[in-house]
Amino acid sequence: MADVWVFKRSEIVNLSSSAEVKELSEQQSVKPKGIHNKVRLSVKGAPPLAKVGYGKQKNKRGLHPSGLYEKPVHNIKELQGLDPKKNAKK
Repeated sequence: MADVWVFKRSEIVNLSSSAEVKELSEQQSVKPKGIHNKVRLSVKGAPPLAKVGYGKQKNKRGLHPSGLYEKPVHNIKELQGLDPKKNAKK
């Protein structure tokens, strides 16, 4: 079964045939190859095609929108070890 493309807001995501949603940053995008594909033809109103310019700068990848690094916290001991100026709890 071919991959199904799901678009929400400004994110570009790829829904694999096993119904797991993965961001394109985690896997390579697949260029649409159908002859009538609206995304490939860049038809007005169709979702955007993933291109080189959609990436982020290397030093800003993985950051929370607030500019802090997200760290998963499982207990109070881990929470005390976080620096509030650099880390955000997840």
